[in-house]
Amino acid sequence: MRLRSLLAATSVAALAVVAACGGGSDESSSGDQGFQEGGAGGGIMNANAPAPAPPIDGAQEGGTINVWGTSGLQSMHPTEAYFTNTTSILSNMVTRSLTQYMWNDDKQAMELVPDLATDLGQHNSDFTEWTFTIRDGIKWQDGSDVTMDDMVRGIKASFDNFAEGAFPNGAQYSKTYFKGGDWKGPFTDPSGDCNCISVDGRDITIQMSRPFPDMPFWGSFPAMGPLPKVAEGDVASYGNNPWSTGPYKFESFDAGTSRLTLVRNEFWDPDTDPGRHAYPDEWNFDVDRGDPTVLDRTLLEDQGDAQTAMSYDNIQQSSRQDAEGSGRLVTGPSPCTIFWYMDTRKPEWENIEVPRRLARPGTSTTTGWRPDSRWG
Repeated sequence: MRLRSLLAATSVAALAVVAACGGGSDESSSGDQGFQEGGAGGGIMNANAPAPAPPIDGAQEGGTINVWGTSGLQSMHPTEAYFTNTTSILSNMVTRSLTQYMWNDDKQAMELVPDLATDLGQHNSDFTEWTFTIRDGIKWQDGSDVTMDDMVRGIKASFDNFAEGAFPNGAQYSKTYFKGGDWKGPFTDPSGDCNCISVDGRDITIQMSRPFPDMPFWGSFPAMGPLPKVAEGDVASYGNNPWSTGPYKFESFDAGTSRLTLVRNEFWDPDTDPGRHAYPDEWNFDVDRGDPTVLDRTLLEDQGDAQTAMSYDNIQQSSRQDAEGSGRLVTGPSPCTIFWYMDTRKPEWENIEVPRRLARPGTSTTTGWRPDSRWG
């Protein structure tokens, strides 16, 4: 069956100062609000999402999806993945973590739901301790069980995210919020420890250095998932072929050309997964193709290989009119939350209507993925 080429529309955010990749809306997730269906968090969290994930209407199994782009792929090591594209590919198809996002069609919104954990975590009264119960039946791509040691290994590796560490481009949340944040991590300081993680049966408890009500959101990153024993070897080699716990696994990856092929992981069990699907047989990524304008034109011409390709890149402004008229443009919310800066010392801000009119989240659009990248 022919896949209609898909492009992404340009971002309309104009005044963004910093874009922090994360989930949900502009409403706070602190406290218990939003942890239950219909809570004050805008329904963006659902601790009771069942597995398996509900089927996608009209989806068919089989075939290959080609994904083209121009932004390349940075580190594919789960501990270091922090760019939107690498995090989306790993989280949605390859690596599982404590929590995950899925698209709720009824609410037309993203929801944070459990993944390896059975819920979104249990916390103490001041959010300085979080406990997650890990599901049974999770396996690596070789058929071996994911152990609690693997979970601890993966979470502790996230401390090695600093300038001279093993994962200098990774996110800093563990070092910022977890107890023992001055530890340099197991790769840089193997004799040290954060002394912040304990295990009791299938429960893993993390101690914080200060209140961290957003731990369930940090739990959705690939860094908050397991690492096998083999990951303790060559960091670069493991980053080129990270072990899968999700519906797809690496078949080949060329970091130099950003070409990646994913095939089915036979040991992924959908009955343990509230959010993922595995409709296509294979995904081929070729996302370092040079000039984005040329990519737009190639997809719009819809000839040859372009007939079975899509892109998650934003389209160029020069291509927007043609793309909108093509019937192949898919738009959606930005995967990042846009923060705005306004100098409230200026007298014009005293009129509340000024910041109210300006402080609207910027939107950008994604392509061929559903809004949560869960075509896989």
